Amino acid sequence: MERFARGRDGGVDLRWTLETGDVGIAQCKHYPKSSFSQLLAAAREEVPKLANLEFTEYKFITSQELGVSQKEQIYNLFSEHMRSPQDVYSGFDVDQLVARHPEVERRHVKLWLASGTQLFWATHSELANRSEALRERLERTLHRYVDSTAFGLATRLLSEHKVCLIAGEPGIGKTVLARMLVAEAIARGFEPVEVSMDIDEAWAAMQGDRLQVFLYDDFLGKITFSERMGKNEDARLSDFIGKVSGMESKLLIMTTREYILRDARRDYRQLERMDRRLHFLLELEAYSRLDKARILYNHIWHADISRESLRGLADGGWSRVVDHPNYSPRLIEYCTRPSFGLAADDYLDRFVDALAHPEEIWSEAYDRHLTEEQRALLVVVASFPAEVGINDLQSAHFSFCAHMGIPTSVRGLRASLEVAEGTFVALSKRDDDPAAGLYSPSVGEFLLDVIANDHELLAGLVRSAMFFEQLSTLATARTGGVSLGRRSTVGPTDALPLDDFWPDVAAGFTRTFDGPTPDRILNQTGYMTGYEPPFGYLERRLLLLLNLPAAARPDVSWINDKLRYVADRWKQGKGWKPDAVKLVQAVGREDFIHGEVKDYIKIALESWLSGQLSETTDWNIYLDYLQEDRGVDHPADLAIAFEEHSQSELDRWDPSPPDLDDLIYHAQRFGLDEVTDLLREKASEDEEREEARAGQLASTPAARPRPGRAWASDADIEAMFSRLAQSHG
Repeated sequence: MERFARGRDGGVDLRWTLETGDVGIAQCKHYPKSSFSQLLAAAREEVPKLANLEFTEYKFITSQELGVSQKEQIYNLFSEHMRSPQDVYSGFDVDQLVARHPEVERRHVKLWLASGTQLFWATHSELANRSEALRERLERTLHRYVDSTAFGLATRLLSEHKVCLIAGEPGIGKTVLARMLVAEAIARGFEPVEVSMDIDEAWAAMQGDRLQVFLYDDFLGKITFSERMGKNEDARLSDFIGKVSGMESKLLIMTTREYILRDARRDYRQLERMDRRLHFLLELEAYSRLDKARILYNHIWHADISRESLRGLADGGWSRVVDHPNYSPRLIEYCTRPSFGLAADDYLDRFVDALAHPEEIWSEAYDRHLTEEQRALLVVVASFPAEVGINDLQSAHFSFCAHMGIPTSVRGLRASLEVAEGTFVALSKRDDDPAAGLYSPSVGEFLLDVIANDHELLAGLVRSAMFFEQLSTLATARTGGVSLGRRSTVGPTDALPLDDFWPDVAAGFTRTFDGPTPDRILNQTGYMTGYEPPFGYLERRLLLLLNLPAAARPDVSWINDKLRYVADRWKQGKGWKPDAVKLVQAVGREDFIHGEVKDYIKIALESWLSGQLSETTDWNIYLDYLQEDRGVDHPADLAIAFEEHSQSELDRWDPSPPDLDDLIYHAQRFGLDEVTDLLREKASEDEEREEARAGQLASTPAARPRPGRAWASDADIEAMFSRLAQSHG
């Protein structure tokens, strides 16, 4: 089978030799967005070309979905060259061919990833419901993704090490590549786990030898690593990476900005020691000229571009975009959204201007295209650390608008969200509840700069905050330093200028401490599933207050009272042990905390840790605490209790208990030789199962890097865009 380049083909797209030695040819017409009459007219133009060709078999192939009568009409045009209407192949027929020849599907990444993920979600409906937002993001990404050498290289890295850390500059396509790696894993049967807060979520979700792929996007924060890296987070992350890299049934995909990774490695010992073989640096050079053209083509394909603009792109206008020094996938995405004004006659000129002056994109849209209420909504969204439920957003938005004297209403809020969606705001769902977050880190950087440079705006946000987390965001955020056409009074990574408002911040923390949190985690209890506040949100609130300047903290007696309150919750088994340990350690370092309060919360913590040792993670936390706080390593009086726990775990789990490595380690440290031998037997069985599973995975075809053309001729790309213009007729 021969196939020929796009362009003038003389009526031949495919050519093959029959067993008799005769020649067969085919003409291919894409035309999925055109009417049947347009396709029929294009087919009619092919008829005269056949008079000058020698062949004995002819087929006409289109991606349009045809009915019986439509096939008959095309057949009537070519009846003297065809045996029957079956020689007219529609989109349905092509789908059936692909189904009969799975090796073809496997060679085309987007084809088999799309079908593989659809099959996975169809057979895992309970997981699809819990991961609806992730599923929607993956499906949107698949539509516009262009396969490049970066995908093959990252896939190979993930296959070899089970961990892939994708770093790069903003807008280069890190998140898109990460999502495609997740889709590739899903297509092979891995269950996705999205980590949103910290690596403890991944530890909690890890399940034995179950196939799982963990996605930790912006794992060091979207603007600075201080957003995510709490105490010992680097050590826990390093431990998790080590765990995953030794398991065939687990994959871990992380993304971060290169400069944040560089800064974090300088300040965090464990990150500096992280195996650099896991680091995949995504650079613009990873995209060939043809890759860039295809990325533009894919986005234009899904956009409602005017015919005149399409002709301008096909007549060489594509080179003004593809060869622009500021080309980036994120800018291509932005300039092909409906909000960019796709139908205007000057579309191509504005596209190129946006590439030349990307710093003006957000500023122009914010200043010129949004109402006062819409701008108010955006700065309120920016005051939250992550996506926020619409009901919580409404409360915060109404409070801010009332304080600033801006008229608003429920209808106005909904209308503002509709205007901002896809440009400044991304809408999603948490369970059945809608939620909103910033569309991209670039939007966050811009809005933080707006807030930092507007004294009245910053004051209004502080004084009207309805949630503790809004104030914590404002108190700890760092500006992006990308003033975007504005006269800036702050530099990159400066804190927001809150010196004049610390009393208001402290009063706000006092007002909101006992209030609800916009943060939610998925909690499953029996048949009940829902999103609830994180277990340790009160501990985290107190930890934040201890780390702030004294001027920003509430009254000392108030903090002491809240510490007692949280300790009383620990006595009831409420809270999150890792954060409770951090809090007790932090309190021990502060002179302004009363001595009796320090003793009170320490006794409460130790009683909680020692009195609830039902899971291996409970033992890990307690034994680590004893080691750090008292310097006691595996005290002998706990050996019998741990032996009973280990035996219970062996009896409770089939084929083997989770955290098996931890059980073995502690059994050795306690000197429990018989238990250690039993646990090692289970570990050997696990290794045999992992090896067997590795053999199964190795036999499953996976996406592999394919050499592509680093350079494409103008004729190749022009032919591609001319086809696009025709098919959008």
